Amino acid sequence: MIINAGSMLKGRRKTPPHLETQYRQQGFWTDKVLTDYLEACIVKQPERVAVLDERSGSVTYSQLGERATRLALGLHEAGVSKGDFFIIQIPNWYEFSVIHLALTYLGAISVSVPVTFRHHEVQFVARATGAKGIAIPDDYQDFNFVEMMGDLRGELANLEIVLVIGEHAATGMRSYQDLMSDPRMVTDSNKGFGATKPRPDDVTFVVFTSGSTGEPKGVMHTSNTLAAINATYVKEYGVSSDDVIFMPAPLGLSVGLMHGVRLAVFTGATLVLQERWEPEKSIHLISQERATLTVVVPTMLQDIVTSPKLLDHESLPSLRLVWVGGAFVSPSLVQRAHANLPHTLISPGWGMSEGIGSCCNDDTPVSKVQTTDGRAFPGTELKIISPEGEGIPFGDEGELAMRGPQLFTGYLHRPDLTDAAFLSDGFLRTGDLAQMDSDGYVKITGRVKDLIIRGGLNISPVEVEEILSGDSRITTIALAGMPDERLGERICAFVVPKSGAELTLEDLADLAERSGLAKQKWPERLEILTELPMTPTGKVQRYALKQLITEKLTEESRTA
Repeated sequence: MIINAGSMLKGRRKTPPHLETQYRQQGFWTDKVLTDYLEACIVKQPERVAVLDERSGSVTYSQLGERATRLALGLHEAGVSKGDFFIIQIPNWYEFSVIHLALTYLGAISVSVPVTFRHHEVQFVARATGAKGIAIPDDYQDFNFVEMMGDLRGELANLEIVLVIGEHAATGMRSYQDLMSDPRMVTDSNKGFGATKPRPDDVTFVVFTSGSTGEPKGVMHTSNTLAAINATYVKEYGVSSDDVIFMPAPLGLSVGLMHGVRLAVFTGATLVLQERWEPEKSIHLISQERATLTVVVPTMLQDIVTSPKLLDHESLPSLRLVWVGGAFVSPSLVQRAHANLPHTLISPGWGMSEGIGSCCNDDTPVSKVQTTDGRAFPGTELKIISPEGEGIPFGDEGELAMRGPQLFTGYLHRPDLTDAAFLSDGFLRTGDLAQMDSDGYVKITGRVKDLIIRGGLNISPVEVEEILSGDSRITTIALAGMPDERLGERICAFVVPKSGAELTLEDLADLAERSGLAKQKWPERLEILTELPMTPTGKVQRYALKQLITEKLTEESRTA
């Protein structure tokens, strides 16, 4: 595979010139890259804490700059060049920021993946990008990442560098600690990065998101589109260097990198990372570090506002903003959050890896906060369209379409998907069903796609079905989301078994584990059917499966 430079990648779309001019004039496209903001922070506030994690403590902006420069020099010597793809698969550790900044210095493209991904997902991403390198922990949560990459390296022709954080790098892999302590990596000047520094409109970040077709899509962002996301938060919420951002969401997901790693450096704020989601610990961290804002999924917000430890920390008086999205936010949760976090603006909103869309603010009427997903962020345009792409009246349900400076630039190596996703006027078909009232407030009502959203993580049923359907005991299998009070949805597998075959949920879990599938994608309930509900054209009626399991769960709760 030949990897093109960040400005030439297949699948990119060109923003119309008049919109480029508009986005620059409005201050969304800043024509700077993240290392420009880092260097400004080093000059202005070198001793301010840049990142704090539970494993290593605090790192100042001066230290962050020195370590990013040192790593960039080491990776450059190892062969990382402008336009190369480099996967980052590490937990919520400060090293994530170091690696992303180092890659930016080199003009390389960061590809973030969750630390929960295993052989199947990592291999797909590495092949799809032609990644030259990957950063991993040696061992984390009882999983040996070094062993996984040892298994995969022989199948990934382009992968030359495995950077290991920890003490157990295998032969042929590079130790992060050894590279960082190499005395040859002189960091008193970064002038040598001028030739590799990316242009603001080059692709600098790719994240893969599940699609309704089953195969994940590589969402491409430039420094300008990512800066627009951060500038939007500055304009809407006044985020500044006085803020402390608490980030419990995985940095391997777009929300963690965009609203954590990059927003902190963009504004000069402090980033506080939580390694694993533990509600009581999150409350303690927010209180101890006097965090002022966070971005969470509804599951996390529910865990916080229902925790008995909340009152022990005076209902977190420093926390001024919680933006909550990624899944359905119930009115009852918003009401409870308002009651239990009286000092905090609770902002239900909507967004996706491709771009952020809606929010609430201090001026939003309470009734709108509790019943809608807010209205368009500054600079963003939203509209509801028919299947044919035409606008429809206020109050009618249709597909939500979005246009703005923070929109991604296309799907990696998939111009067909990019072309299909955009209307002729530059609006993105989001795949989500919604209604909009006459005041511009949007309510997400469902999904055109069949994705299962489990605790804010998008899961493609087709991807999992394709893996599990190879078992000889299964005739057909379909997955659908079943409602869950805490996670929003869990995964239910509907199976038509072969005649005389027996199959249990444990069997499916064993199949998923042996295939290298991330645990979040394993079925959590099994329903045996004689046939699946199908359309006349032979497609599974997932809405019928969701209705079936919802009714069954309701009945079980009545008789419990």
